[in-house]
Amino acid sequence: MRRVLALVVAALVATSCGGGGDKKPKEPTSTAPETTAVIEVTTAPPATEAPPETTVPRGSPRTVTTQATAMGPGTARIVGTVNGPEGPVTGAIVKVERFVGSGVAIAEARSQAGAWSVDSILGGSYRVTIYRPPDLAETAADVFFLGADETKALTTTLVRYGTNTITASIDPNPPLVGVPALLVVRFGSGSVDASGQLVVTPHPGIRVQLNLSSSVSLESTAIIVSDGAGAAAWQVRCLLPGQFPASILVGNASSALVLPPCTAGPPPPAAPATTPP
Repeated sequence: MRRVLALVVAALVATSCGGGGDKKPKEPTSTAPETTAVIEVTTAPPATEAPPETTVPRGSPRTVTTQATAMGPGTARIVGTVNGPEGPVTGAIVKVERFVGSGVAIAEARSQAGAWSVDSILGGSYRVTIYRPPDLAETAADVFFLGADETKALTTTLVRYGTNTITASIDPNPPLVGVPALLVVRFGSGSVDASGQLVVTPHPGIRVQLNLSSSVSLESTAIIVSDGAGAAAWQVRCLLPGQFPASILVGNASSALVLPPCTAGPPPPAAPATTPP
């Protein structure tokens, strides 16, 4: 079964209440400044068992060892730079995890003027997660193998999650030619919690219009008001294989949907062989 991953991006969409569309009961409307955002929908990687999670008190740097797994001492090191929308970030939390079997050791550091390092560590399998509550986080952690004497350099750009965010998903992913697909766009206010997780408060009542190219059929109403969960959903159907151009319009703010290309569906099953009487 295919899984759907919605990659969250910041969208500069401010909302307010107003009148509804034609032939519809009075609905909230949304207005926004002239801005453009991009919402990307990607296919999730194959599912793997997640490494065990461990809670670490804040410190810079601080190491916590669990299940007899050590972070060091060693001769390897990890160094990095952290940037945000305005440049180098001070105070970003850098969570460094080393995995050995089912054991995990964790070191935590803080960036200063965008720079950080974790020194005198052992080689092995690592995961580095960087964030700064309440508004900055990376879209994906860095996972890599560190050599025993290696110095690994990482450059990370954090995304700002602020007043408004948009997420999008499509199922099936990728969409298949001739097969109905459900496209869902969700509106909310995003923030980053103390553990680096994105927390989204839904925005209901957003009046949004979906625009599609002629290669895709829209099989539901183009203009929809987001529900109590901040979601607006449309049923669409690919008519041709290839790229799936689409966008949403909220007030006068347009946001492009970067969707996976439509792919040809599986061939119909062959008719069973028959034996003449």
